[in-house]
Amino acid sequence: MDTGALLRRLAVGFADAGRSGRDDDLWAVQSAAQEAWETGVRHADLALLLVQLHLDCHDVDAAGSLLTAAPRAAATPTGLMLRAGMLLQCGDPERAGALLLNLLRRDRTWRSLALLAAVYEEVADRRTADLLYAEAGEDLDAKQVAAFGWVEVQRARLRLECDRVESADRHLRRAESAATGWAAAAVRARWHTAVGEDAAAAAVSRQVAWATDRPDHAQAAAGAVARAGLDEETAQWQERARTGFEQARSRWPWRYAHHEVDWHLHKDGDIEQALTLARADYNQRPARRPAARLAAALRAAGQRAAADQLDEDQVRRRAQGRAGLAASLKQAALEDADTA
Repeated sequence: MDTGALLRRLAVGFADAGRSGRDDDLWAVQSAAQEAWETGVRHADLALLLVQLHLDCHDVDAAGSLLTAAPRAAATPTGLMLRAGMLLQCGDPERAGALLLNLLRRDRTWRSLALLAAVYEEVADRRTADLLYAEAGEDLDAKQVAAFGWVEVQRARLRLECDRVESADRHLRRAESAATGWAAAAVRARWHTAVGEDAAAAAVSRQVAWATDRPDHAQAAAGAVARAGLDEETAQWQERARTGFEQARSRWPWRYAHHEVDWHLHKDGDIEQALTLARADYNQRPARRPAARLAAALRAAGQRAAADQLDEDQVRRRAQGRAGLAASLKQAALEDADTA
């Protein structure tokens, strides 16, 4: 087996899957990579690709096991960044941030800056997150148009979450000029909803859902066409989302778990299933968004005290995370001063 050719083929396939947004493309790459690993290909780049795939599909246990099984790969800058991503999904932004800050002092990349921005998002510091995304964008050159577009999508998303629609529009226009495809379009659909353009939101959501054939995008299309008053089409997209979630679950137990929680809460009314899935997802990834969905499921099930306690725990953990990040920054500054 030509390992170099295999790795190049997998890298191209992974990039293509990111551009298409289609689960079938992602599954094809993951299956081929897993088969290569199981048949004895023990290359660091293969291990790191598989870890990335596991994290993208929210399987933190599989990602952690593979990092343990491939210590040399785990010790590389990419491996350390992936470990930080795993810690973030596990609800430990403090350790994730400390690892990234240390890594950035030795190997500054736009990806590490962007991941550190996600860490600050986790602790609800959107201002610092946006500054870091901006810094990541500034580190890109003219050949990295797609990466610049991705960064602009994140900045637009942050602004939408803060109801800053005019600023979100500016960043979306930059992302769209970088030909970011479905990723920018999905946020553009949300922008149309935010400014009350329901028909436009429905049109863009349809385009995204047809292009990617992903169940979460079908779910978003169902919501968009419902707001536009298209009841018959809403039912069609809801059914497409339901069957898509079932198919995806057979491949990746956790990839769409958080979306399925919303589905059960707001579409089929199966509160018991929503609560079961939300608990399992939170146990797998005790981070901010799974916690919010578990709290919503608890309230829907009439367990308001437990939901309130979970919310209070999350507020406390975010405060601890911000304090920990501040301490890590201070320590890094002291160490840099000592070596200056």
